[in-house]
Amino acid sequence: KKSDYVQAKCSTGSLPWAADFTLGTRDTDNTPTSPDSFISDSGTETCTGVSGSAKLGGVKVKGPKKAKRGKATTYKVKIKNAGSTTAKGVKVKMSGKGVKASGNAGNIPAGKTKTVKLKAKFKKKGKINVKVNLTSKNAGKKTAKITVKVK
Repeated sequence: KKSDYVQAKCSTGSLPWAADFTLGTRDTDNTPTSPDSFISDSGTETCTGVSGSAKLGGVKVKGPKKAKRGKATTYKVKIKNAGSTTAKGVKVKMSGKGVKASGNAGNIPAGKTKTVKLKAKFKKKGKINVKVNLTSKNAGKKTAKITVKVK
């Protein structure tokens, strides 16, 4: 196993670096007791790996299983980014027979969750199968399903 002071992953295959150090000794009053030495260096290290990726993970929809036709009903959609970089432009759309609602989760950092509230008005009575579709600019798609009994 190789032992390094700094380990990095990058997507380009090279990592430029630069460092400046001032070395010297001082007493307890911070008075120099030796001349300072200056060291400056820079270079490019070869590195392997890829940049992180975003991934829409778990999706949970919370809200009533029963609703009244024509009355606004609130649902909370909890979205997890299971990836290693920010999920960008996450949008939420709820659809089913006689119902539509949408919301915007925006950006979700890696490993974090965000909750979006949707207000849905059901136009038809009966047992409605509802899909909650998530889309993102860089984290793929995800779908959750719920069934709501509308009176």
